[in-house]
Amino acid sequence: MLRKIILITAFAINSSVDCTQGKFLLLMGPSGAGKSTLINHLKALDDRFVYVTPFTTRDLRPGEQDKIHISMEQLENLRSADKLLTINHMYGIYYATPKYSIDEALAAGRFPVLDWPIEKLTVMQEQYSGQLYKVYVEPDDIEELHRRLSLDSRDKDGKRYQAGKLEIENLLSGSYDALVDLRIVNKKDCDLQTAQDILRSFLQTVETPGSDL
Repeated sequence: MLRKIILITAFAINSSVDCTQGKFLLLMGPSGAGKSTLINHLKALDDRFVYVTPFTTRDLRPGEQDKIHISMEQLENLRSADKLLTINHMYGIYYATPKYSIDEALAAGRFPVLDWPIEKLTVMQEQYSGQLYKVYVEPDDIEELHRRLSLDSRDKDGKRYQAGKLEIENLLSGSYDALVDLRIVNKKDCDLQTAQDILRSFLQTVETPGSDL
């Protein structure tokens, strides 16, 4: 029976814990690739995965539980207190990643998993060198990406689609080849299989003696 995963939301971390040896998973890819669904599957498949809940300054949608809404004032207070790993500004909205959540999960022997923009990958590499397993999640093709985002109320202006199209073009040109450990296509209606494939590849790397992500 899977143990219950408790998301880490405390605002402090014991400085004595060792968070330098753990491994964690970054899922990268365009908006609409299905990363949130894959994260949910991964948590159900292996209870060692801990989703690192990001902060956002936008209002949450009804039923949305994978982000925490904060005000700009709260964001600035967290930044001033050095509680954040990074702040991303996307589509006019601020998103922030709490560093303490990652460190506490690593210290507990769990696997933090994040939905992470590839253009911010250097931030993670500088902070957690040798601890990352970087997966790029692709849609079937550009047409499928357009179909998915056309159903997304957040992309009424098409900015997410245009950004995703450019990102896929960069991927296909080889621009990201040296940046990612695994490229995987998240085919329509096959997200559970995709999550299982990611999990298998991740665990093979983590459990290989002397492996260095």
